[in-house]
Amino acid sequence: MFRTECQSGSELGNLAASILKRGGLGDDGIVNKIVASRISRPDCAGGFLLDGYPRTVPQAQYFSHLLDERGLPSPIVIHLEAPHEELVARLTARRQCPAV
Repeated sequence: MFRTECQSGSELGNLAASILKRGGLGDDGIVNKIVASRISRPDCAGGFLLDGYPRTVPQAQYFSHLLDERGLPSPIVIHLEAPHEELVARLTARRQCPAV
């Protein structure tokens, strides 16, 4: 969502891109606006899947209000738990040297 919004040339995308170029992170306000914009598109009318959002309590509160405001059902939340060692093994297996 962030990449697409940044590449769109929209005011919100330009703001997000400028923050990311400085190495910053988008605050809750920017993240919420990007999510709200994205889920308003026709391809989300039948439902959508969000991975990694909401990340903060204020984002969750905003999202809950947004769903209520738009007459959308409460989300189904899936919490996956995995052993730390398994996660580290999977992540380190993905590392690649860009020079090779």
